[in-house]
Amino acid sequence: MHIRPIRTYYNADGTYRAEHISLSDSLIFNPAGIWLVTGDTLFVRDTFPENGPVYKYKLEVKNNMAQFWGLEDADGDGFRDDEYYALQWRHYGPSDGQPDTLRKH
Repeated sequence: MHIRPIRTYYNADGTYRAEHISLSDSLIFNPAGIWLVTGDTLFVRDTFPENGPVYKYKLEVKNNMAQFWGLEDADGDGFRDDEYYALQWRHYGPSDGQPDTLRKH
């Protein structure tokens, strides 16, 4: 995809949204869902625009960085056999210095 880095906003209530912005700065996709961390595992499920499968990722958090990896069905062949890896870092808002997002890289 030819897009800017995805901005994923994780909320304390266990919800999230992931803004996909085109290179011309248009919002082209904005899925939302639920998330939960248990031990070293991150569980994620899109609930908008439609319910999706539950994904399970191994999670490592250090300082302001989070990385997670697991298997998905990225090619739509019905098998979770495609490797997924994400590196996200905390971004601080300009007005209050509080973290407001993790950026996917």
